[in-house]
Amino acid sequence: MEKEDEPPQDLAASAFRMSRKRRMRLKKAAEPWLGQPSFRMNRKRLRLRRESRRPSPAGAFSLSALMLFVSGLAEAASMSTMHEVPGEFQSMRNAREAIINYRAAVKSLKSAQNNLAEAERALEVARSDREEANEGLMRAKMNLEAAKVNLDNLRKSLAAAQTESEQRTSEALASQQAVADYLPSIYDQEASIQELSAEAESLAGQYAAGNEAVTGQVDELAARIEQAWESVNWQQNRIAEVQAMVASGGSTAEGPSADNGTAYQSRLEEISGELDRENAFLDEMHAYLDELQAAQDRAEDAEQQARDLVADLTEQQAEAAADLEQGKNDLEETVKWREEAERENAQAEKDLEAANKDLREARHDLEHFGESSSIESRMEYYNWHGPEHGHQLLFEQEFYSSTKKYDYGVKTGYVLSASGHKDGNSHYSGLTDTQLSLTLKNDHPVNEVHYIFSTNLPTAKTSHVNAQVMEGLAKYTSFNNGWIFTPAVEVKHKFSEEESLTGRISYSFRGGYEVKSTGADGGERREHISPGDQLTPELIYQYAGEKNQHTVKLGYLHNGSTSQSGSSTSEYRDGDTFWLRWFYNHNLTRMDSLQAYASYQHEGKAHFYDQSVRPYNSSLTWHEFGVGWRHDFDDRQYLQLMLNYQKAHGNLYRYSTRGNESEKNYLFSPSRLSVLLAYGYKLSGRSSLELKLERYNIREEKHQGYHGWGLALMYDYSF
Repeated sequence: MEKEDEPPQDLAASAFRMSRKRRMRLKKAAEPWLGQPSFRMNRKRLRLRRESRRPSPAGAFSLSALMLFVSGLAEAASMSTMHEVPGEFQSMRNAREAIINYRAAVKSLKSAQNNLAEAERALEVARSDREEANEGLMRAKMNLEAAKVNLDNLRKSLAAAQTESEQRTSEALASQQAVADYLPSIYDQEASIQELSAEAESLAGQYAAGNEAVTGQVDELAARIEQAWESVNWQQNRIAEVQAMVASGGSTAEGPSADNGTAYQSRLEEISGELDRENAFLDEMHAYLDELQAAQDRAEDAEQQARDLVADLTEQQAEAAADLEQGKNDLEETVKWREEAERENAQAEKDLEAANKDLREARHDLEHFGESSSIESRMEYYNWHGPEHGHQLLFEQEFYSSTKKYDYGVKTGYVLSASGHKDGNSHYSGLTDTQLSLTLKNDHPVNEVHYIFSTNLPTAKTSHVNAQVMEGLAKYTSFNNGWIFTPAVEVKHKFSEEESLTGRISYSFRGGYEVKSTGADGGERREHISPGDQLTPELIYQYAGEKNQHTVKLGYLHNGSTSQSGSSTSEYRDGDTFWLRWFYNHNLTRMDSLQAYASYQHEGKAHFYDQSVRPYNSSLTWHEFGVGWRHDFDDRQYLQLMLNYQKAHGNLYRYSTRGNESEKNYLFSPSRLSVLLAYGYKLSGRSSLELKLERYNIREEKHQGYHGWGLALMYDYSF
């Protein structure tokens, strides 16, 4: 039996089915999205790879610094094994790294574009997931509230059903008792009817027996009469004979009397009437019993339905309680899901912002590829023994900046030097000259044109000739020059990404300067020197392959006439110089490379215009060779070892004044053997240290020569 206030069962079942679907949906939605974490890792790896492949500012500096200060600061001489030779190999290395870095910059831009698209898709997915999480959270709250209401309703319905079940049980028991209580009356009535029926049957039997006897006599009489008539042949006039014959036959039994038959009949009729009344009453009793049994069946059915409803509601209550717990768990899960979705959305927004930033940086890196600004501080020390024992300590600062349109730089230093000259005045301490350079660039994919303007500022003080140092012993052989203005034009043609040919021509306008000297009387005097201008054309071929890199340089230096005035006046022109140089680097492995170089240089004989005898001045030819090995321990540090040999045929004289040209100021066909060890360490992405140590030995034909060593410590910082 249902009550009107009981909630519909199909509605509750529908809510539970929706909850299960929701749980399945939540479970599916809670599965991790595999694209986004991979995107973050990929994006991070791509960004790190792009950072690692970003062009090194220090490398860009080294590459450009070799071309920054053009000729004009000194006369042509052999190459410096401490600076120029390692610089040439670094130039080839930088050329190769520039190609790698440019390719990486292009690839980085494409990767950044792909990462941006991935980040946008990831953000779209994260936002969609956040919306689904919000919707899921709302549904979870609604379902939890519905589960609470449903459980509460079920509890109320169960309580009502239990009460009704108890009532139905009582009613069923009452109906069963009513039937049980009424059955004895039926049984009594049936017994009474059975007694009347028995009496009626008895009387009927007696009456029937009497009737049977009478009936037999009648039949016998009829047979005698028929026999009598047959004997008289059915003659009517013989009726008296027939009667006599019939009467003479006799009687076998006495039939009931009329009174007895009437009594029997009367009693039977009375019993029959009582039986009719009793049977009618019994029918009424059975009809009432049927009603009682029908009521019992209805009560029992109602009781069973009530019991089934209680059992069903009990099961539903258990399911509702489980659904309530599941709803609480679902709510916790959806809260976590929403929190995770919020975090993922926030992370996706950050990733998108980072991807946009990476794209801007990648575009900037590609648009401004090769641009850099750096400052380099150097401390160098040289010590030598020979005809003189001397040393030199210098501190230099160099700043360089490169953009797409122009480069500029400045270099200056402070030097402490002692040549060891036995006549005294061998010390010099003070600033060196300062060099400024500006390069205007017009770069194209195939051809590049650079316009270079270099200036030497005479910031050094006037030095004594005795303080000047023989070539090959230290970095500075003389310390002061005059104003020098050097314009240059450089044209570079790229045959391919790896192969190029560069032509450069420069002209140096050199101003006059003074040096000190000591006269025969021991007094100090000044010599004014007006050096000749210099014209320097040069042709450079470079190949920067993956395994092999080559550089070939072909150059020529033409000197103008130099005049010198002081205690005496002279005019001369240094001989023109021609050189051919070859540098080769072979990458054996990713960590090891083999290096070699060779150079030929010829300096023509000086021409004097005052007809003086210059017995020791002649042409000079240089032959230079070197082999080296470089090992990169990792991306941060390297070790380089190089063996250098230089041999000159002719007399080497490098003093700025020509007035003191005794034999002791010359080296006759000298040879120089040196070993250079260099170690570099990258402190960070912007700073690096480099240490160079050179041990050398100079031999010549008429004197004992020199031996010494040099140490250079360089710190570079890129802005």
